[in-house]
Parts: sequence; structure tokens; C-alpha cells
Amino acid sequence: MTRPNDETAHKRRSQSGLSLIEVLSAVAIFSIAFLPLLDLQRRMAATAQAIERAERSAFLRTNALEEFASINPALTNAGEAPFKDGLLLWRATPTSEPKRVMSSAGLPSRFEITLYRIDATLEFEGGRRESFSVYRYGWKPVRPYSID
Repeated sequence: MTRPNDETAHKRRSQSGLSLIEVLSAVAIFSIAFLPLLDLQRRMAATAQAIERAERSAFLRTNALEEFASINPALTNAGEAPFKDGLLLWRATPTSEPKRVMSSAGLPSRFEITLYRIDATLEFEGGRRESFSVYRYGWKPVRPYSID
């Protein structure tokens, strides 16, 4: 059996494995490649939060519109109502002249209608506010009801 000389054994030992500089280079390359992924993850989280806020806002506006269905702006032109996590404030402003409603027989009825712009604000705990406007007809009697 031949025994390897000391110089050959030393070369094999120094060539096996990775040097410290090779490991540090690999870590640096991996880090540089990984940075864009971190930024992408941050932007995705911010987008998810924005979508959640938009969905919440749409939900609250829909509920506010349901609240307006029970309000006749010709009789009550401003008000406030407790709302989920806050307060709904609104003010109605006429945008057209009152018009007398005609009956199916072509005679003036006892009501007149007016188109109103309703400016609404949702105020939330913590001071956050969201404002929007809708248009809605209001009606009011111009003569008392009578049986003829």
C-alpha cells in the first residue's frame, strides 16, 4: 500500500469545503436578490389595507343610503343619527323648484316634489371623516287630505 505524501494530503484538505470569502459572497448575493421580495411584500400589505378600508367605506355608505330611504328631505332638511362606530350627519339642499304632482286623471294632487342634494358626513371615533353626496326627491302636502 502506498502512502500519500504529506504535500498531496495537505492540498486535498485545503481544497475540500468552502472558504469564508465564498460563503460571504453567497450570502451577499442572496441578500441582494431577496431585497425586492421584501419590498413587494410591503407593497402587497399596504394594498391589502387600502382595499380593506375601501370595502369598509363602501359598506358604511351603503348603510347610510339605507338610512336616507327613511328620510323625507322636504320635511326634515338636516339631522344626525348614530351609526356604526360613529355618527351620520346630513344636510339637504333643494336643487330644483317645487313641482306639483299630477294625478293619473291629470289633476293636481295634494303633493309637491323637489329634488334635494343630501350632503352626508360619516364621523368616526378617532376623528376620521368621510363625506359624500346623494340626490333624493322630497315631497310634502300642499293641501290637506280630503275625501271627495
